[in-house]
Amino acid sequence: WNTPTFDIAPTSTFNTAIWTGSQFVITGGNGIYTSTNGANWTRIGAGIYTDGMAWDGSKYLSTYTGGARTSTNLTSWSSTLTYINHSPTEVLYVSGLNKYLLVGYNDWTLNSGWVATSTDATNWTIRVGSDPKNKVIWDGSKFIALDSSGRLFTSADGLDWSSTSGIT
Repeated sequence: WNTPTFDIAPTSTFNTAIWTGSQFVITGGNGIYTSTNGANWTRIGAGIYTDGMAWDGSKYLSTYTGGARTSTNLTSWSSTLTYINHSPTEVLYVSGLNKYLLVGYNDWTLNSGWVATSTDATNWTIRVGSDPKNKVIWDGSKFIALDSSGRLFTSADGLDWSSTSGIT
């Protein structure tokens, strides 16, 4: 690993990193940084806090405490989902399914979670009461999620989940 160069040194942790096909984007509590080579980074969107981010080929979808928002340029954002007391922790876009997936937890009871799916990042189907999921990926045939207790979950549609096992 090499140490990257930043135009302004980050003062907090990064939460996510994505590749758009032309640039890397990393996000966190100190804003959004972009790079075309992974070594030299430029901060844009200073003061924008994000937990997770996805790229669908034409727009970014970003999660933050209490919702999700979209942007085409990483500086101007529009709210797409406001979900009070339910913080999304991860967002994923699966191009083959044309589906966005948000996972998160209930701010009042951290042991309760929720998931939301959408095909347009505007209209969402939400399911509350699931186990809280922190990270999620698509393996080509199913979603796989991990919670903070080390349990793995799988889902074919992003709404109905089954627990497969724990990680010891």
